[in-house]
Amino acid sequence: MGSPSPLKQNDVKQALGGQDQTLSSFLTLQITDQELRLLDGAVLADLATQRHKIAELEMLANNGLGDAAYLLGFLYHYGVGVAADRKGAKRWLEASVKLDSAAGKTSLAYILASEGKAGRRRAADLFEQASAVGFPRAKANLGYALVNGTLGPRDERRGWELISSAAEDGYIWAIKTLAKRPNANESRKRAIVLMQNLADENNADAANWLCMTFAAEQSFSQAFPVCRAGAESDQTASQGYLAILYANGWGVTKSIADARFWKNIVRAKAYEKDLPKVTAKWLRTELAKVSDNTVN
Repeated sequence: MGSPSPLKQNDVKQALGGQDQTLSSFLTLQITDQELRLLDGAVLADLATQRHKIAELEMLANNGLGDAAYLLGFLYHYGVGVAADRKGAKRWLEASVKLDSAAGKTSLAYILASEGKAGRRRAADLFEQASAVGFPRAKANLGYALVNGTLGPRDERRGWELISSAAEDGYIWAIKTLAKRPNANESRKRAIVLMQNLADENNADAANWLCMTFAAEQSFSQAFPVCRAGAESDQTASQGYLAILYANGWGVTKSIADARFWKNIVRAKAYEKDLPKVTAKWLRTELAKVSDNTVN
């Protein structure tokens, strides 16, 4: 079954109990502008479905709210809260573009980028439009495309400027990308500062990234607080690293009980499929040492 047809005004009126009132007096979008600017993937999908029923988003979209149309397209594309429907997703996203949603332009561009030369050309234009109004996710995607030449000619200088700008806005994907910039140690240092700022604001993804970064560098005193923060927010990698830190007394007083606690949480999960292969392999090896030598 595809996505539903757009609601007519009479449908909206009936949904409001037959009262002659505008939709805006009854419903408002419960996703903030900042969340729309900086969140994507499963995090945004979960927020959207927790705060709204699909019918509510449909009513908002059909009342002219472009960001509601964007969220519907996003949910249909990934099949969250509804059956996945690529064509339906594109219909809602096209509607969001007509309503001038920067989020919608960015999401539609992401889809079109894999649809041949014409799709790539339009994707680049949509990313440019959304970037021009300062939308962080568009800046990051356009920057990546310019650095790698995926949507047209390369322009590495402008590409990294856009990625850096999105990182300064607090977009985590852009910060992670900035940290990987080749031969640019200052960019990496700045990325760590930006990520630490987010971790200090209780951002679990940021804490988890810092945990893995510091642990890989064997900067254990820096790793421990962010690993603990990530672990307590149910970040699997942080939980695994925290078990290892406790077991070895790295950056924290050695505690077999704490090592056992966090190791058992990780082992109860199918963690290897959810982590990068290198991270999963390292955790598997180190957790085995914890189990064999100290935590039985």
